Amino acid sequence: MTDYTIEHKEAFTLTGYGFGIEGDFAGAAKLKQDFLATITNDGRLEALQKASTDGFDWSVNDVYQGKPHTYFAVATAEKLQSTRVIDFPAGDYVVIPGVADKSSFFDTLAGIAFGQVLPTITNYAYVGGPNATWRKENADGTCEGEIWIPVVTK
Repeated sequence: MTDYTIEHKEAFTLTGYGFGIEGDFAGAAKLKQDFLATITNDGRLEALQKASTDGFDWSVNDVYQGKPHTYFAVATAEKLQSTRVIDFPAGDYVVIPGVADKSSFFDTLAGIAFGQVLPTITNYAYVGGPNATWRKENADGTCEGEIWIPVVTK
């Protein structure tokens, strides 16, 4: 079983570029890779990272206008053109740490969280809302970070 904690987080906000997700997990992973390549090539990712106040790359999953979306995001107070601001409420979050290669980090932690950890937690429930994963790159090329999933007491 993967280690996790339940932590109270203060409200926070992330700002990012995103897109609507369709299809299964493998299809969504391919869409994420393609979108990341697009925002890397056109300079939006670099501009986003320069505005970061914590130095982390974030991935956010949320429902926007009734459709699942994913975002590459940062913590920033700056207003960036054509981005979405995603507000996270104060409350309890399942926090799962992990280490993985950079290209699969976000999907690896999401798979562990939703496939292994959340199904085993009996006194808390995920009832939707945005979830976020942060990562930082290590000298060896791997990344470490955490996924934060909002939960409520059952």
